[in-house]
Parts: sequence; C-alpha cells; structure tokens
Amino acid sequence: MITAAAMKLSAVEYAGIVRLGQADSVRSLASTDDHLRLLNKLQQRCRQGPSFDAAWEGQTCRVDDLTREARWPAFSEEVVAVTPIRSMLCVPLFTHHHGRTALNLYSAQASAFGPQDELIGLAFAGDAEILLEVGRRAERYRQAQTNRELIGLAKGILMERFAMDAVAALSLLAQLSRDGRQPVSVVARGLVSPDSEG
Repeated sequence: MITAAAMKLSAVEYAGIVRLGQADSVRSLASTDDHLRLLNKLQQRCRQGPSFDAAWEGQTCRVDDLTREARWPAFSEEVVAVTPIRSMLCVPLFTHHHGRTALNLYSAQASAFGPQDELIGLAFAGDAEILLEVGRRAERYRQAQTNRELIGLAKGILMERFAMDAVAALSLLAQLSRDGRQPVSVVARGLVSPDSEG
C-alpha cells in the first residue's frame, strides 16, 4: 500500500521500503520493481549507499545524479551500470525498534527530487510509519490467534487420545514445552501437524 501510494507522487517512478538488520543486512519489505531488489543487494555488497545512511543516521538523503555522486562511489557506479535509476530520495522511518527502516523513492531522471520533495517525502514517511505499525500489530494479532487455535487443537487431541480433561491436557503441553525448551505453540504445532504424527 505504501509503495503504491508513493508512486502517485509526481517525480517518483519506483518506490521501496528497506530494513537494515544485523551485520548491515538489507531486507526489502516492499518494492515496485526488480531494479530495487538489485539495488538493495548492491548496497549490501558495497556496504554503502543512501538507504544505509538514511536508515542508520535517521536523516533524509537526497541523490541528485548517481552519475556524479561521490559519497558512495562503488555503489553509484554499479547502479548506473545496471539500472535506469539516476536520482533517489531516501527517508528514514522510525517505528521499527529492531532494525532501521527507510522509504526510498527513485527516478530514472537526474535531479528529479528537490527540497520541496524532501518535505513531501517526510510527510509521506509519517503516514507510512503509521501504516507499518498498524501492519505489525495486525500481524502480531493474527499470529496470536493462530497460536491460540493450535494450542486448542493440540489440547483437544490430547484429551481425546489420552482421556484427559482440559486442565491435564494444558499441563501436559506446558510440560512438553519446558522439557523441549520450545514455546507451547511450537509443541502444539508438532502435535497438530500430520508430518509429526507417528
């Protein structure tokens, strides 16, 4: 949703969201084009680039012309050689606590983004942060629902197979969790999954 909406901004031809993880790994959360996945791989391999700077330093980073860019020479040279991208606007997102994230806007035209676009990018990033946070919360809720359902199914299986009551079945799941040093949801998935029967 975020990258699709970003494509409506006047100078934007491509858009993506990246997250930097441990050891400077670059993970694409969303992108509108395969060029962007390649660009992220280049940033990771070169260990430099505007997305790195925007995400790590928490500051907007504008690239007017990659053919003349001196801040990240190895990265810029490769991007120019293998993609049509010539200008970039990278805006940090601040809601993710376990990795740094940036919204990246791209154009095949040099000098596509100006100071006004930086302000628009910051405003857009604020909306993007809210959407990302809502998405993360929804995913946590879905995962919690799935785990509850798995535990309920596993409890039912134990009650049926071993003529236990609900309390005894839950106690057994908790004991298996402790013994196996795994979350109860993982133990439950093992009981419910046909692959684990036997």
